[in-house]
Amino acid sequence: MEYPDLLRNLRTVRQARQMRQMELAGKLGISQGMLSRYEVGQAPIPTPLLLKWGSFLGLNLQIRAEEAA
Repeated sequence: MEYPDLLRNLRTVRQARQMRQMELAGKLGISQGMLSRYEVGQAPIPTPLLLKWGSFLGLNLQIRAEEAA
Protein backbone atom coordinates (compact mmCIF):
# COMPACT_ATOMS: atom_id res chain seq x y z
CA MET A 1 0.00 0.00 0.00
CA GLU A 2 1.33 3.42 -0.88
CA TYR A 3 0.11 5.32 2.17
CA PRO A 4 1.09 3.43 5.34
CA ASP A 5 1.41 6.61 7.43
CA LEU A 6 -2.15 7.64 6.58
CA LEU A 7 -3.48 4.19 7.43
CA ARG A 8 -1.58 4.13 10.73
CA ASN A 9 -2.85 7.61 11.57
CA LEU A 10 -6.48 6.75 10.77
CA ARG A 11 -6.27 3.73 13.04
CA THR A 12 -4.53 5.67 15.81
CA VAL A 13 -7.15 8.44 15.73
CA ARG A 14 -9.99 5.89 15.74
CA GLN A 15 -8.49 4.17 18.76
CA ALA A 16 -7.81 7.48 20.54
CA ARG A 17 -11.50 8.30 20.15
CA GLN A 18 -12.24 4.90 21.71
CA MET A 19 -14.16 3.84 18.61
CA ARG A 20 -14.23 0.17 17.70
CA GLN A 21 -13.89 -0.99 14.12
CA MET A 22 -17.46 -2.31 14.22
CA GLU A 23 -18.81 1.12 15.19
CA LEU A 24 -16.90 3.01 12.51
CA ALA A 25 -17.68 0.37 9.88
CA GLY A 26 -21.39 0.77 10.64
CA LYS A 27 -21.16 4.54 10.19
CA LEU A 28 -19.32 4.07 6.90
CA GLY A 29 -21.75 1.43 5.65
CA ILE A 30 -19.12 -1.28 5.27
CA SER A 31 -18.32 -4.50 7.11
CA GLN A 32 -15.89 -4.62 10.01
CA GLY A 33 -13.78 -7.03 7.98
CA MET A 34 -13.50 -4.57 5.11
CA LEU A 35 -12.54 -1.76 7.49
CA SER A 36 -9.85 -4.00 8.93
CA ARG A 37 -8.50 -4.73 5.43
CA TYR A 38 -8.40 -0.99 4.70
CA GLU A 39 -6.59 -0.21 7.97
CA VAL A 40 -3.83 -2.74 7.30
CA GLY A 41 -3.45 -1.82 3.64
CA GLN A 42 -4.86 -5.02 2.14
CA ALA A 43 -7.35 -3.10 0.02
CA PRO A 44 -7.26 0.39 -1.52
CA ILE A 45 -9.66 2.87 0.07
CA PRO A 46 -11.98 4.58 -2.42
CA THR A 47 -11.50 8.35 -2.19
CA PRO A 48 -15.14 9.17 -1.30
CA LEU A 49 -15.00 6.60 1.51
CA LEU A 50 -11.68 7.99 2.73
CA LEU A 51 -13.15 11.49 2.96
CA LYS A 52 -16.22 10.18 4.81
CA TRP A 53 -13.96 8.19 7.13
CA GLY A 54 -11.94 11.29 7.98
CA SER A 55 -15.12 13.26 8.59
CA PHE A 56 -16.42 10.70 11.11
CA LEU A 57 -13.10 10.92 12.95
CA GLY A 58 -13.19 14.72 12.96
CA LEU A 59 -10.34 15.05 10.49
CA ASN A 60 -10.06 17.39 7.52
CA LEU A 61 -8.38 15.25 4.88
CA GLN A 62 -7.08 16.86 1.74
CA ILE A 63 -6.59 14.68 -1.30
CA ARG A 64 -3.95 15.72 -3.81
CA ALA A 65 -4.06 14.24 -7.26
CA GLU A 66 -0.67 13.36 -8.66
CA GLU A 67 -0.06 13.96 -12.35
CA ALA A 68 0.65 10.79 -14.27
CA ALA A 69 4.20 10.67 -15.56
